[in-house]
Amino acid sequence: MVLKRLISQARDYFEDTLKVERVRNLRLTPECTGNMWLGDGNSVVCELDCHARCGTATVPPGTPIFAKCTCKDRRCFRSFDKYEGSINYADFVLFVAVNRGICSDFTLAYAARCNMHPITKRPISGYVNICPSAFNAMQRNEMSQWLSTIKHELIHAFVFSTSHFQNYVGAKPPIQKKPIPIVPGIIEKFTRPDWETSKGKSSHDVYMIVTPKVREEARKYFHCDSLEGAEIENQGGSGTSGSHWEKRVFENEAMSGVATQVYAVSRLTLALFEDSGWYKVNYQ
Repeated sequence: MVLKRLISQARDYFEDTLKVERVRNLRLTPECTGNMWLGDGNSVVCELDCHARCGTATVPPGTPIFAKCTCKDRRCFRSFDKYEGSINYADFVLFVAVNRGICSDFTLAYAARCNMHPITKRPISGYVNICPSAFNAMQRNEMSQWLSTIKHELIHAFVFSTSHFQNYVGAKPPIQKKPIPIVPGIIEKFTRPDWETSKGKSSHDVYMIVTPKVREEARKYFHCDSLEGAEIENQGGSGTSGSHWEKRVFENEAMSGVATQVYAVSRLTLALFEDSGWYKVNYQ
């Protein structure tokens, strides 16, 4: 199966590139219909019903990896016992779905994290949704592009997303949430007073990731010791803005927002993994 092979190749890449502190007894939090409360011993209480689900992916019965889940003041619509359990010595649980979902004519896939470790806040589960129309139209010579796309989406689930930045180890609370979050020491805003345009110079704000390794790699790449960090995308809506490198600057880097050719995972993106505090990185 083509998709299974692509997912396996992406998994192998990240297993060779990243190391984490492995979690014993990894147990996921189910989703709820209605409100959710945490019960005793990491159990979950849902207002109306419990769901073994992660994003667009519905987990098949007999997958015991979720915390115990009950419903408030009533019986749940369905028994959750068959989903209760844990995985020993796992790093991340990935669910793969092939659903129309929020796919558009220009979307190949999308992904997000579902669960975080309760102490370190590192993502421990997530999903990738493959857009069926795009995947079914894949040509034989597009396999490399699809592998790059899956890696790109998994990086969103692992580390590169506006939903992650404030959870990095040692991160301070954000001082701005929109249009792009500002998290001191991680994402900061800078004003360029002499931005050149077709109508002359003007003032222009840029958002940059300013973490130590990212700044180091950006300065090396551009041969500029005064560069504050690496610029991130400020266009494209909530799914693109803030969660990619600036396309104008980084072109076909793996985490730019628009695919123009086969992506390349650069040292810049690997540096972001390291700066999150969650990963040890093999740069080779």
